[in-house]
Amino acid sequence: GISSLKISYNKVFGYYLEVSNVHKSSVPEHYIRKQTLVNAERYITAELKEFEEKILTAEERIGELEYELFQQLK
Repeated sequence: GISSLKISYNKVFGYYLEVSNVHKSSVPEHYIRKQTLVNAERYITAELKEFEEKILTAEERIGELEYELFQQLK
C-alpha cells in the first residue's frame, strides 16, 4: 500500500487522493491523475467519485429537510 496517502477536497476537483512523489510509483493503474504538484500528485478514482456523489446528495437533502422543518415552525 501507499503509506502517505491523503484524501482531501477542493471545489475544483472535488475529493481527491494525494500521493507524495516518493510513493507515486506505487499508485495503482486505475487511479486517474488530475493534478501534479511540486512534491505530490493528485488522483481520483471511480469509487471516490461515487462516494463524493453520495456525500453531496446527502448534504443537499439535509438542506431540504432543514428548510422543511423551518417552514413547519413558522
